[in-house]
Amino acid sequence: MISISEAQTIVKRHRPNPGRAEVSLAEAAGHRLAEDVAAPEPMPAFDNSSMDGYAVALPDRDSAGGPWELAVVGESQAGDPYNGALQAGEAIKISTGAVVPTGADRVIPIEDTDGGSERVRFRDDGSPHANVRFEGEEVAVGDGVAERGALLTPPLLGRLASLGVAQVPVYEPPTVALLTTGSELVGVDADLQPGQIRDANRYVLTALLDDTGATLGHIESVPDRRGDTADSIDRAADAADVVLVTGGVSVGPHDHVKGAAEEVGFERHFWKVRQKPGKPLYFATRDAATERDTLERDTLLFGLPGNPFSATISTVVYVRPLLRRCLGHPHPKGRRMNGRLASPYDRLAPDRAQFVLVRVDGVEDEIAILRSVEKQGSHMLAGLHESDGFIRVPAGRERIEAGDHFDVTLFPWHAPDWDVSRERGMKHS
Repeated sequence: MISISEAQTIVKRHRPNPGRAEVSLAEAAGHRLAEDVAAPEPMPAFDNSSMDGYAVALPDRDSAGGPWELAVVGESQAGDPYNGALQAGEAIKISTGAVVPTGADRVIPIEDTDGGSERVRFRDDGSPHANVRFEGEEVAVGDGVAERGALLTPPLLGRLASLGVAQVPVYEPPTVALLTTGSELVGVDADLQPGQIRDANRYVLTALLDDTGATLGHIESVPDRRGDTADSIDRAADAADVVLVTGGVSVGPHDHVKGAAEEVGFERHFWKVRQKPGKPLYFATRDAATERDTLERDTLLFGLPGNPFSATISTVVYVRPLLRRCLGHPHPKGRRMNGRLASPYDRLAPDRAQFVLVRVDGVEDEIAILRSVEKQGSHMLAGLHESDGFIRVPAGRERIEAGDHFDVTLFPWHAPDWDVSRERGMKHS
């Protein structure tokens, strides 16, 4: 049996090398950049006006105020610039976003003038270059616009479009297959017969994987029969980069996942982790040289315990970080926060590290106030539903006290009402 840190290191070492693709901006939303992007053009691309008004060349550049009366010699419209340079004592009409010609001192808003067509009168108490946006003042050619791993959000897509970036390099999402094992499992709409339970893990895990960026493909329910389990794992491994199997990884006579996986070519890297819940976690890999994937990279298999709390914690601690790393996520382990216990907790197994579900009851001085939830059983969904995240208590502890400090890992679905400063007090890993 290995430690949590050892298990995480082994998983990280075997993560698939992410594929890369060049996609158009129209296809890029929600992907992450596979390379840094530098600006190929300046932004703005030319000196332009931030106001409707007049671009002017004052006859005495050192004088302030006026009043001035200048000859209007032309016009610069958005998309139709004035062709020439302004001389001292001249002005042109100008629209917002239009090119400011050479020789112009500043732009005078139209409401500060008499609006003349051939000559324009105004006073000027502004500064030189007022109401002018300068070429490259936002981004110069070669400036970094976005770093590898950045999520292609609507604003970032807009920035890239404004700079003439038509194609972007992105990570191709890994494909995940999900097998839920157990002859007792039935669908959510089935009439329960004696001894049957509904397949809740399918819905928990698909939702957990949804925001990683991975593609969830093959999903299957598998009865507790060795041959069926081996066939299902083999099919899933041919269709996916990562295979998740829930249930069937303990020591009972109907726990077939370990043997079935190794029968179809998987190599075991560990089985059993010194943690509660989730002790019988299984991890293995298989060479994946198939028609689906010409790259020489392994298919990964996680055998997750069948109990919902165990399966959820194992997915959050091991699987989600792996998938997020494959997509270049800068914070693969998700959101964490410094926390302080508001009450003691003594239901600990000192022989193992333990994940304890907690609720965040508020924040004081950027420290979360944590309370353990009542229902911590590995088979229980109620505790997961009532909690905001979990703390990891090291092995050897029989009790934790009110006032003890821990980092709380927030579940990905956590959207706290108390977090008015959004990321304030948060840290990532």
